[in-house]
Amino acid sequence: MTRRALTPEEVSRSPELAVLAILDTTLHVVTCTVLAVHPDLFRDDDERPYWIPPPPDSAETRSAEALLDCADRLRAAIRAYRRAGAHALRVSLPEDDDLPF
Repeated sequence: MTRRALTPEEVSRSPELAVLAILDTTLHVVTCTVLAVHPDLFRDDDERPYWIPPPPDSAETRSAEALLDCADRLRAAIRAYRRAGAHALRVSLPEDDDLPF
């Protein structure tokens, strides 16, 4: 999960990106932690090691699955927002822009 750090210019123009970067990292940690506690929740049979049985049908398992699904969707939305913001930033800055700092 290596990502390019935000530049001061990006944070200055879109401060919400800093908070979204923190949220994205937090969601990554949540996903890793839930999968560590529930290794049976690997996404499909190809990813699940043969010695780990399929997930049991319990309230805890269903809640963990729902949490993972929500985290995946939110992380995808964050990536889309950041890509859209990066595109807008490139479009709005001329190449020869002299920043005052």
